[in-house]
Amino acid sequence: MGAKEHRMITTLLRCLVTAMSLSAVVVASTSPGLFADDEAFRPPRYQSLRYREDWRGLEGRDTSTTGDTLDPIKYVPITDNGDLWVSFGGQARSRVESWENFGFGAPGADRDDTFWIHRLRYHMDVHYSDTLRFFVEGKNAWSGDRDLPGRRSPAQVDEWDLQNAFVDVNVPVGDVGRLTLRPGRQEVELGKQRLVSSLDWLNVRRTFEGINGIFTTDNWKVTSFYLQFVPIDKYKLNDADRDVQFYGVYAEGNWPTLRDKGVKLDSDLYFLGLDRSSRAVPGGGYNGTSGGEERWTLGGRVGGQLLGTGLDFDLEGAIQAGRVGSQDIDAFFMSTSVGYQLEAHASPRLYLGLDFASGDNKAGGDVQTFSQLFPLGHAYLGFIDVIGRQNNVAFSTGIALKPTEKVVCRVDGFYFLRASDEDAVYNPGSGVVRTTGTSGSRDVGAEIDFTVKYIFNRHFVGAVGYSHFFPGEFIEETGPARDIDFYYLMSTFTF
Repeated sequence: MGAKEHRMITTLLRCLVTAMSLSAVVVASTSPGLFADDEAFRPPRYQSLRYREDWRGLEGRDTSTTGDTLDPIKYVPITDNGDLWVSFGGQARSRVESWENFGFGAPGADRDDTFWIHRLRYHMDVHYSDTLRFFVEGKNAWSGDRDLPGRRSPAQVDEWDLQNAFVDVNVPVGDVGRLTLRPGRQEVELGKQRLVSSLDWLNVRRTFEGINGIFTTDNWKVTSFYLQFVPIDKYKLNDADRDVQFYGVYAEGNWPTLRDKGVKLDSDLYFLGLDRSSRAVPGGGYNGTSGGEERWTLGGRVGGQLLGTGLDFDLEGAIQAGRVGSQDIDAFFMSTSVGYQLEAHASPRLYLGLDFASGDNKAGGDVQTFSQLFPLGHAYLGFIDVIGRQNNVAFSTGIALKPTEKVVCRVDGFYFLRASDEDAVYNPGSGVVRTTGTSGSRDVGAEIDFTVKYIFNRHFVGAVGYSHFFPGEFIEETGPARDIDFYYLMSTFTF
């Protein structure tokens, strides 16, 4: 047995032991003998942003009868009148990843590797009446021996740090709605997360520091914010980067009056500003144009369902303006998808999608390369995360199946082109995958993803996946071009 095979087996065993341990906790916490017939209580769905959960439904209940032995820590009254209460929660996630020909098998580094990553999240949510709230969340993310380029990078490792720490001050606005002021460190997810996401797939999630003002009504939420990005210092406490200012207004809501006409419709409208003008754009700039950057994004989205037909749709687009150094920005993106839910066994949903993000027309000068800001590329552009939403045309299709209540299966396919043959290929972190070089081809390649998720119960979820990337002509003409294989096995325990 070689060293690679031994390392793979050892890593798989680690992940299996972790999954078995978590399963034991889950079985103990959801033993059938502990369930009671309490139909009135419906626990909230666990959220990516844990501070969006509301556990006040447990107020006044005997938590020993709600069917989950973890419920007593989800609502802990501090005062007799219930004005002051606290909720505790967390998540443990383990994933083993195996790669072959990472980065298309470029020479000079180990491109085949199997390793284990793990993440802990733990939070405390303190409420005083409906007026004040304090939320704090810690994290610990670490990695086994990762020999791929970047080694144990900040995407995998951030030991014992603070992910969220903010105060909410809630002010009623007459009979119209409520205004929430939120200063502090906070994760942010806006809309469908194409441009602003906490990026849960990475072992180390994204976060910001600053202030948020959130105005909510029955059907609308308007978020105004001024934030600073928080980069990762793997072994020290993270500090906000004062040179990266992120600000804007984001409105999202739905149109209940259209339901009578058979349409479920929601929409977003936003303005986002990114100011890093006090330093040069990282990575050498955009296609030869460098310097400080100030970029404004104006966009919108509509999505929904045609009730009774099985059809759903989503359309989002934005334009960008501003400056990089002394040069102007003129860029845009568009993303659309159409899905159809069949009334058949396993509830199959088919979809077609198209993503377009502009690229630069020539090296140097004004910038036409769209900036994806702080995106979630993983869900829209493939699990291997080779391609980002910059200088990209992506055709996508797939099918999702639910053969049982506990099993969800997906197959997704992508075909990638360069929007402009004068610009580079970028990854989801906005780094350059390949410069234009001598190739005039726009054909970047294709990817296929297979994923299976098994929902043991509301606390414990397992997932397995395989992805394959087929390099296109552009990759073949500009450097190493081996097919990439990616496998993963993941377990997640949430409470």
